[in-house]
Amino acid sequence: MLDLESGERFEAMLADAFWPGDANYAGPLDLVDFLVYPATIAGAKRTADALSAYLLRRTDVLNLCFVGHSMGCRVVLETIMRLKADPKFQTPIRKVCLLAAAVPTFTVFPGGTLESAFTAAEQVAVLHSKDDIVLSGAFPLGQTLAGDGFFPTAIGRHGDVPCSPGRVMSQPVEGAGHSDYWGWRSTVASAKAAGFISGFLDIMSSARVLQEIALPQSTGVCSRMAPERRVVGGGCTAQPT
Repeated sequence: MLDLESGERFEAMLADAFWPGDANYAGPLDLVDFLVYPATIAGAKRTADALSAYLLRRTDVLNLCFVGHSMGCRVVLETIMRLKADPKFQTPIRKVCLLAAAVPTFTVFPGGTLESAFTAAEQVAVLHSKDDIVLSGAFPLGQTLAGDGFFPTAIGRHGDVPCSPGRVMSQPVEGAGHSDYWGWRSTVASAKAAGFISGFLDIMSSARVLQEIALPQSTGVCSRMAPERRVVGGGCTAQPT
């Protein structure tokens, strides 16, 4: 856990990208949100268009890290694909963390549409759970209805991604449901996921560095994250440094 001051400084390094990516119906109706799933794929691609264009306009970003959850992982990978396709983009992508990724496995293997995005980062962490009923139930049907594969398997189900020792880490989170990755639930799975994410992103190290460096109010990371410059549209976080 970070102390309040370190936590606030670390939070200032993050930029959230909100997007209309899911339907949140009441009660049992939420189980059939796969009916609107095809629209979320198109929404993820439109969000990636906007987010990549925004990042390409920034000239003060030295490094990029991405954290995505569920369909937000699709936003992350689609964004990276667009960035890497632009010859002007030279910013290193240091780390990508994919949580319960609602992305078909075939897209990141050789020949897949998102292969270039998956191989772009220096390090990739894939957190997954075979106990995720959203990815085992709604995802295959939703993808099929969208014409994006035929009952495919999600990356976030079994962590089936191309092997790359030292660069790609596939981490199972036993017993994790679809939302048990952020550390806010009092479950073993949630705590395990949050601990792994913290270690992968080296959050404690970042906090210690921030404690030693006084960032001027008018410059530095905080000023680059002005709210009016953020892309509107949930599920993924970019970490410019």
